[in-house]
Amino acid sequence: ITTGYKYYLGVQLVLCSGEIDEVLQIRFDDRRPPAGYAHTPDVTQISINASGFFGGEDSEGGVQGSVYVYRGTATQPADSYLEARIGESLPAWRRVCYAVFRRVYLGTSPYIKAVSFVVRRCPNGLGLTNGAENIDGDANPAAMIYDILISPASENGLGLPVGFLDVAAFRSVGQTLATEGLGLSMLQDRGTTAKDLVLEILRHIDGVIYVEPTTGLLTIRLIRNDYDPETIPELDVDSCTVKSFARPSWGDLKNSVRIGYVSRDAGFIEKTAQAQDLAGIEVQGGEVSLQDLTLRGLSNATNAQQAAARSLAALAYPLATTTIEADRSAWAFRPGAVFKLIWDPLGISGMVCRVVRVGTGRLDSGKIEIEAMEDVFAVDWTGYSTPPDSGWQDPSGDVPALTAQVALAAPYEAVKDYGSLAADVQLAITLAAAGVTGVSLGYRAYVSDGSGGWAPPVDVPFFTPSGVLSTAIDELTSEIVVASGLDTDLVEAVSAPDFSLGVNVAWIVHDGVEEFIAFQNVVQGESYITLQVVARGCLDTAPTAFPAGTRVWFISYGSQIVNIRGPVPPTVNVYNDIRFQAFNNQSEFPFTSCPTSQVVATTPARSAKVYCPTDVHINGESYPASITGELTVSWSHRNRLGTWSYADSGKTGSPEAGTEYDILVYGELDTLVHTESGVTGTTWTYLEATEIAESGLGRLNDHLRVIVRTYGTGRTHEAIREVEWEFDRS
Repeated sequence: ITTGYKYYLGVQLVLCSGEIDEVLQIRFDDRRPPAGYAHTPDVTQISINASGFFGGEDSEGGVQGSVYVYRGTATQPADSYLEARIGESLPAWRRVCYAVFRRVYLGTSPYIKAVSFVVRRCPNGLGLTNGAENIDGDANPAAMIYDILISPASENGLGLPVGFLDVAAFRSVGQTLATEGLGLSMLQDRGTTAKDLVLEILRHIDGVIYVEPTTGLLTIRLIRNDYDPETIPELDVDSCTVKSFARPSWGDLKNSVRIGYVSRDAGFIEKTAQAQDLAGIEVQGGEVSLQDLTLRGLSNATNAQQAAARSLAALAYPLATTTIEADRSAWAFRPGAVFKLIWDPLGISGMVCRVVRVGTGRLDSGKIEIEAMEDVFAVDWTGYSTPPDSGWQDPSGDVPALTAQVALAAPYEAVKDYGSLAADVQLAITLAAAGVTGVSLGYRAYVSDGSGGWAPPVDVPFFTPSGVLSTAIDELTSEIVVASGLDTDLVEAVSAPDFSLGVNVAWIVHDGVEEFIAFQNVVQGESYITLQVVARGCLDTAPTAFPAGTRVWFISYGSQIVNIRGPVPPTVNVYNDIRFQAFNNQSEFPFTSCPTSQVVATTPARSAKVYCPTDVHINGESYPASITGELTVSWSHRNRLGTWSYADSGKTGSPEAGTEYDILVYGELDTLVHTESGVTGTTWTYLEATEIAESGLGRLNDHLRVIVRTYGTGRTHEAIREVEWEFDRS
């Protein structure tokens, strides 16, 4: 009986033009599911494990799977999932930021939830120091303007040469804005000119741009209370003539200002901040005169409240405007500069004014025309502060210890889309099972820094489904029973094509020996799950016997990639400790009591090593107990760089270039009797006469042990796994 459908999506979504710095969130219907974010120079892998996010199977299901976000870099690779699905090579679409959903489960409703991403780019062509380009998660406006001015038209900029700009002035303004905490988060999703975008940024920060006549450079200035009224230049009756002077009436003023901004903490919804001049309301007979302003580049209540108060000061007080004709003593006046006006005919004894526009006049007149207005910072005013927090406390309680944890060096298939890494960086996979009791939201993975400390942690807001083998398995077991464990109810059957793509992959490990398996069918029992149609020894592993109680990690349902320290010659191996710290909204497990796992970074990295062969047969049988006659060993190639399927454990027609196999034969006395080196084919026979001559017994061995060892190009490295089998001869 069909009771409903589950919907999966594989799709490519273009996010924006150009490069971004990082991916912060993925959202569905403006809600953020628990997810892990693994960052490399080119790609961010988002691992989502929230099958009940939309209400579970009784409602609209949830979301689960991997989303790869290519950050628009100049070195990002093509997406292997898209290439496998389309069946041909694809461009990397460099300088375009896009996301790829790799068969992501999106619930039980046929209507796709609205998908959105939160990304960040904080340009720093200015070379700001001490992290000033990133102001509490917002971009530095000075660096934004500078980036727009110098970027070519193909990247939505003005294409000005750097030599046309006063870089020192832009840096100074950038440092000031960082000190003030005034950053901007702006989404440019509609047609506009680069000039208009610069003007919009200036409106947010109260800044001006102009060409400095003495240098010919484009410079920037902030309108701030950054002067001493006693030391600024003065204009009086001897140096100027006031051509016009006016003040607005009180009835023309605004006594309330409301700023519209987009709150990042509230989930990118539009909120308002308001400031009122109570005295102004009283003067206007209790009538509220409201001015609405929109500053969507502001992302938090503090900056919005400051903007409201700053705007109110200019709108609630009758600031004078004036036009002045000055002599050449005003030659250094620039837009945004301040001066003091002393004009006895109007009774002005020292009014601080701000230059709005400077007209340089004509060469034969010696006069400079200045448009100015009374400076708002010469007027006292009071604004309201940001409202206090609500005081609500999360009732989650103390976080329990993890049930199990492990870290492993990442194989090639897990890291192939991450682009190039620094020589001293490798990648590892972390897996953790939640505590049995209490409330846990995830864990933090701390990697040792090699100096006795820990690198900044990676927050992993999910766990990996995990259980243990109900019964022992051997190399030929084709149906695997796993005792139900934490989140194993999430594990489900997949279609044949998805089985081939590795949508269902588990990892089994015992005493340092490991095996990847792929599986298609899942039967959920009361206290166990049964895996059927199983491909054994996938990726760089081989079929292995494991005892009952061995832990099984359903790695494709939740895993985290982390950076670890890699060896730099002459160092061969680096041992990385990784500490797992469980957390919830209320607390985190005591750090000093957190268990530590270790993963070894090798030379070369595990991801760079060839795969061992698959489908190994002895005299035509897979892992036989005994044979008769002459010994023949056969196998199938595997090529980590080629095209292959999980369904047959990765068989390929040809090996990775340079692959060689050695076959080592041990006789019934368990001594090495023969080594066949440099085999490049897929079969080798131990001639009967040769075996008799080498056995030391004058006859064929009654018992044999065979090892197939794999080497990479030039025999510079060995595969992480060798295939070994022991059997009798009858």
